Amino acid sequence: MYLALVLSSLVALLISLHFSTPALADSVPLLKIKTDNSTLKHELPKFYHCISSQVWHSKDKQKDPYFKTEPTLNEVLKCYDKVLAKQTDSNDVKSGGKNN
Repeated sequence: MYLALVLSSLVALLISLHFSTPALADSVPLLKIKTDNSTLKHELPKFYHCISSQVWHSKDKQKDPYFKTEPTLNEVLKCYDKVLAKQTDSNDVKSGGKNN
């Protein structure tokens, strides 16, 4: 009984420590895109470049140090609309508005 109490207390402590400490991670390089899909091949690099540019331009405006090197949700959505949604709309027009 005593061992179970100690183990459950230890597990609770580890869980609380896990959720109370900030996550520290290194950035990882993007994988090279190997696909026959022209949207992925040509538009994803533009999307990632747009995000990098957005982060760089806003780094001095961010109060949270995390967002000096990582994109905010708004930056990602802005780049999605600018690069990928535009591409989807143009493909939709070419196909006559049909979803394939």
